[in-house]
Amino acid sequence: MAHRTACVHDRLGLEAEAVPFHERCLTGTGLSAQDRRGALLGLGSTHRVLGRYAYAVGTLRRGVAEYPDDGGLRTFRSPQARPFRQSWDAPR
Repeated sequence: MAHRTACVHDRLGLEAEAVPFHERCLTGTGLSAQDRRGALLGLGSTHRVLGRYAYAVGTLRRGVAEYPDDGGLRTFRSPQARPFRQSWDAPR
């Protein structure tokens, strides 16, 4: 339920209000792998919209670490790193 609530808030332009719902669904259990990938992508996107680039990068890195073959997460993370002028392959 938290995942769907987060998505609705994002679609309504209520990104700041969506963050706790994204976080809640990611810490809970019962999410399918598809919904979990969507929640990680959604939270990363929400952080980006709010100008929280470090959080966006961290969230998307987490998503790629959990789902390395997910093309959406891999593609979406690239623009997030630009404000930091960092490489995804650089040591962390």
